[in-house]
Amino acid sequence: MMASVRPTVDSSVFAPQLDAAIQQGEFELYYQPLIDISNASIHGVEALIRWNHPERGPLQPADFIHVAEESGSIVPMGSWVLRQACTDFRSMRLAKGDLLLSVNVSTRQLDEPTFVSDLSDILQETGMPARLLQLEITESIFLMDSVVVGALFEAIRALGVKIAFDDFGTGYSSLSYLERFHVDVLKVDQYFVQHMSDGHVSTEIVEWIVRLARIVGTGVSAEGVESREQAAALLGLGCNIAQGFLYSKPVPLNEILAMLQHVPVEASGQRKAVHARPDVGWTPGSALYAMS
Repeated sequence: MMASVRPTVDSSVFAPQLDAAIQQGEFELYYQPLIDISNASIHGVEALIRWNHPERGPLQPADFIHVAEESGSIVPMGSWVLRQACTDFRSMRLAKGDLLLSVNVSTRQLDEPTFVSDLSDILQETGMPARLLQLEITESIFLMDSVVVGALFEAIRALGVKIAFDDFGTGYSSLSYLERFHVDVLKVDQYFVQHMSDGHVSTEIVEWIVRLARIVGTGVSAEGVESREQAAALLGLGCNIAQGFLYSKPVPLNEILAMLQHVPVEASGQRKAVHARPDVGWTPGSALYAMS
């Protein structure tokens, strides 16, 4: 899920720092598990960037992604994210076989002429199985020329990489796009998930997206799940894959590995136990564990 909130910082201050931050190793990837609600197992992980700013401390994507988009720094930053996530994924696969890795890619990255060749190089360099990589793309991609988008999607899928529409239903969606350009997953935006209990409209929208996914032959997942009721409602509608604070916040690599391996991890200099969460329906035999 790409952050869409505009930053409160001065762009003129942050913009020059972004490129240097990549070179100086100030960025870090966190991972949020994607959960198969039907059996409480970890289906995959989504890579999410954090900036360990030398003066301001840890920064969320909402603080700097918009600046990166405007300045063009999103291109080298996005390339770093993709390469680092694929590198980190090696250790995740040792812990749990066929895990899915989901990585956000901006429209500006996709507009680069070398994107597909760079993606191919990263797959080869890191040994990342293409079938286990999913690129999350927002619907703003359709502001680009449709012929270019079609060729781009074809080239990405020819590599064996999956494509997901992130924040589906909030952008420039059109049924004609789904008919013309095959994608693998529609991700239900967290707004609709978190308002399912407020009334019938959001629930009906989620139900419509799930049905639409079946019609066009794609998978469907949901983000922003924060309650057992939301998870149960999604499962009842036929959406099995979800992510959100109900299961886990985004965590550093060592903690996601601990979730996959079911072992204690180091946190803030102290041992931190990893245990089952019966309050959300997990059992000791399930693959999903939470940090406490």
